[in-house]
Amino acid sequence: MLTPEEKEQISNDAHRTFEHEIVQRTIEELADNLGLDLEFPLSYGLAKVVNAAAQVAIAYERGIDPKDLLLTRQEAYDQIVEQSDMVLREGGVVVPVILE
Repeated sequence: MLTPEEKEQISNDAHRTFEHEIVQRTIEELADNLGLDLEFPLSYGLAKVVNAAAQVAIAYERGIDPKDLLLTRQEAYDQIVEQSDMVLREGGVVVPVILE
């Protein structure tokens, strides 16, 4: 089982993938081919897909089962609280939505 810190490190390592020139060119080509502008929410969605794929690749490379990267219920809750706190400190507004 991975610690939250280990999961975060893999996520951070994967984030750099999105910024790589090869990935950026591929995303731009995809958007061009589809006739779409690379604006939010498309850019955010593509970043999430690239990050998830990179995390899986990193996990395999390190001999980790990618399923171990999934957050536990508590880890997800802690991240939501941390991110909400960050938004509030920056003067933003947080509207909690709970889906059961």
